[in-house]
Amino acid sequence: MREGKPDIPDTMLAEWQHVVNLAAEIVDVPASLVMKTDPPEHAVLVSSATRGNPYEVGGSFELASNLYCYAVLQNRYELVVRDAYADPDWCDNQDLEHGMSFYIGYPLVWPDGQLFGTICVLDTRDNEKARACRQLLKEFRRVIETDLALLMEAARRERA
Repeated sequence: MREGKPDIPDTMLAEWQHVVNLAAEIVDVPASLVMKTDPPEHAVLVSSATRGNPYEVGGSFELASNLYCYAVLQNRYELVVRDAYADPDWCDNQDLEHGMSFYIGYPLVWPDGQLFGTICVLDTRDNEKARACRQLLKEFRRVIETDLALLMEAARRERA
């Protein structure tokens, strides 16, 4: 347990692995991720097992304004970037090192409102299918946040 929050059990991580694999397959992206935030670090917790995915579990980044996920965490709202190369707000994004110029991400929060991290998909091109499937990605976010709520409730009961 870190900062009063329960650790994510392996069985749950395996379920989330299925979620990111399915998200990547359905929306046809090389990368779908669940990112865990422990400022100042933002780390890959779960990464889709898809061809062309450059993100490995455990890889971490210092939270900075030129990270897509940073904007999601700051605003606690969806971010859609169609082409970072053509967007002055994102043309210096760290993910461009991997050619990932397309991004859709959502914040993940614990039931008490504290930030957990993000769920996101990335691509090397503007991805119309992913943009059309944003509701599906929001549903995957809901599944993960429900798991976080169950973990908190189990921890509360254990303490009681």
